[in-house]
Amino acid sequence: MLAPADFRFSRAQRGIYRLAQFPGSPYEDLFIAWLKTGSDAVISHESAHNLCKFSDMLPGEVQVIMPINRLNPDEVTRREGLPVTSAARTIVDVVTSGVAGEHICQAAVHDAIQQGLVSRADLLSMASRRNRKILPLIENILDSEIK
Repeated sequence: MLAPADFRFSRAQRGIYRLAQFPGSPYEDLFIAWLKTGSDAVISHESAHNLCKFSDMLPGEVQVIMPINRLNPDEVTRREGLPVTSAARTIVDVVTSGVAGEHICQAAVHDAIQQGLVSRADLLSMASRRNRKILPLIENILDSEIK
């Protein structure tokens, strides 16, 4: 058993430390961003997409939703110990941002449905709440999923 004096800290970033005797997380960059923005922040957009392993899209930077942007309880879940936008919210965010190509969005919808993380109704509801212009895009993706 380790005594308190046996604990050594490793600096992850200025003001953020972790216990050195334990391996780092593959999501350390997400944890650091979350800690820096506050416990009410939520990992979102392409970062959430990657965390949920919906497709092979790799974000160039970490995206979070700040506490000042209120989210409904059904828009937040936890993955790998981090607060992250729900599958439906993540997919709608990625489609809304326009960063991901259509094939990536289709793969995300397919993966999320196959994993049981989202339903057609969830996606349509989220799209209509967020941005009505996105609703036809989500409908097209869902229609291609059925074929």
